[in-house]
Amino acid sequence: MITIKRISVGAAFKVSAVFSGLMSAVTAFFYIGFFVLLSNSFTSSYAGVVTPTGTSTTDFGDVSGALLVVLCLCGVLFYAIIGGIFGAIGAVIYNFVARTVGGIELEVTGLGDVAYDDPFSPSARKRKTIDIPDRDF
Repeated sequence: MITIKRISVGAAFKVSAVFSGLMSAVTAFFYIGFFVLLSNSFTSSYAGVVTPTGTSTTDFGDVSGALLVVLCLCGVLFYAIIGGIFGAIGAVIYNFVARTVGGIELEVTGLGDVAYDDPFSPSARKRKTIDIPDRDF
């Protein structure tokens, strides 16, 4: 049984920021596609129509499309930052709760006779990774 005693706040920030940014980018992609379909149907119907005052309507599809792309990119950046912040806050809360009531316990099978080293021991702080031999799980 392996117990997760602590989650790195910096790693939680990075993973949450990347995940949130990717998810909002996928959503923004669909928003842009929907807007392009919607704006093309409206602009093709009304472009060049002469108004009662004698002026011609103009096609603002290019300007509004570019503005939508900029806003979607800003939204992706915003959601990535907010996702990273809340991921870090979640890691801090988990670390506090795990210290008081214990962490999440995982049962890992398929490692065979591989000895588990405590990653928080003083000797483990000198190295960056835990070596696990390659095996088919």
